[in-house]
This record gives sequence, C-alpha cells and structure tokens, in this order.
Amino acid sequence: MTRAADDQALAQLRPVTGEEVKFYRTNGWVTLPALLPVTLAGRLLELARNMMGADADNSEYSNRGARYAAWTHASAHDRWLSSVSHSKELGLVASTLAGGRSLRWYADTFMAKKGTGCGGAKTPWHQDLPQHAFDRGGALTMWIPLVDCPPERGSLRFLSGSHRAGPLGRFGRRADGGSRSGDILDVYPAVGDEFPISPPLHLRVGDVTVHDALTVHAAPENDTGVTRWVYSITWFPAETLYTGVSSYHTNGLGLIVDDPFDDARFPVIAP
Repeated sequence: MTRAADDQALAQLRPVTGEEVKFYRTNGWVTLPALLPVTLAGRLLELARNMMGADADNSEYSNRGARYAAWTHASAHDRWLSSVSHSKELGLVASTLAGGRSLRWYADTFMAKKGTGCGGAKTPWHQDLPQHAFDRGGALTMWIPLVDCPPERGSLRFLSGSHRAGPLGRFGRRADGGSRSGDILDVYPAVGDEFPISPPLHLRVGDVTVHDALTVHAAPENDTGVTRWVYSITWFPAETLYTGVSSYHTNGLGLIVDDPFDDARFPVIAP
C-alpha cells in the first residue's frame, strides 16, 4: 500500500454503532468486527516481523518473558506507523466509545505471543490503569490482531463490567515493563464471582477489541503452532493529570506531578 492508499483506507473506516457504544459503556470492552482494512493490518504485520524477527525471535524484545515479545513505543521509530497510530480516524473510534471525550494519544505496542510448544505462556488477569501515572480513569486500548486469533491462539478474555470495580492493584507488569507474578483473581477471587467472563472470541484480521483501562482482562496460552501477532494503541482523557507513579511509559520524561500531560509525545488526537 502507498501512503495515499493508507490514508484513504483509514478515511473509510466504518462508524462505530450506537449498540457498540452501549455495549462498551456497559461491559468495559467491545469487539468491533471488520473495522480495520485487512491490507493495513498486513502492512503492520510486515513491519513488526521486519523489526522483531519473522517469529519474534529477536531477543531485544523479550523483556516480557514467556507471555509475549513486545516492541513498545514502536511508532517513535517509524514515520508511517506514527501516521497510522496517531490518526484522527482511529482516535475518533476511541473517542466515540468514550462518549465523545477529548483524548490524548499515549502509547503503542506490537505483541507476539508464541505457542506453548515454543515456551509461550498465558497473560494473567490484570488491569492496565494501575500500571500508569494517570490520576483518573477513562484510558482505553485498541487491540488489533494481525493474524486470525481464535480462542486457542490467546485472544483476550474480559470480566464484563469490572471497570466499575475500581483499581485493584498492580499485577502482570513491573514499572520497567518486565513481568510481575500474581493474578487479580488469586488475590480477589470475589471479583470473578461478581463479574462474568466474556465468551471466547474468534477474531479475524480486520476485527479489533477495545477495553477500558480498568477492565480486568487476561489472555490464555496460545495452544496453536502459529505466533499470535497483535498491535495495540492506547489513549487517555486529555484533562488527565500526571501522578508521578513509576511507569516505563513516562519515567524520565520530565513530566510534573499534578500537571496535565502537555507534551508533544502525548498529543490530543480526538475528537
């Protein structure tokens, strides 16, 4: 695809429906079928493989341990990728789900989860928000499969409605981006009783999921022989203040506690 073709493909994204917005607001997550052009997803996959290795074997991206290989802040290293991840079109999808709220762009990551036969492991139940220096909720992440992701390949599972449970602690990752042991449901089993687990999702290339940063979610093992490649983008409310909580996304950037994220690295994208 050319840059012009990419721009045209993004401009033709289908609108989010009212039913999808309602489902997201109620459950804290939603699947958006056939949102992204398949050709665009293919180019994302090609870029990820060129950098991380055809099967994510480049050790530079292995700091998440057996759960998955990760290329974080990828768009900072590729102008084309930045034009996609920072696009107004994708930002508008997120803003629409957030009720029209003004959002800043936060981060993007390629994730490659290998099969259990190659040492891959599950991603434990966790929330995203406690890992970040945000003083309020409202952040959300778009999860874009770059290969077909049936349930046995490790598509995400969610505890529906758990975004209303409030922050439950830091599980899954350390401040440096490495893996942390433990699981929300090990510590708070009642959360699993209160909020039902989502059905297994069979996602095809072009489908995406979006989840609130407080929604408890996990990814089971990849029990197939095909690596699960995913690209994610996160946005957060534009009025959010910086708390100073240690996070590999913001450590060392010179942000000021109790000030907004008024920094070129976190541009207001939408609406």
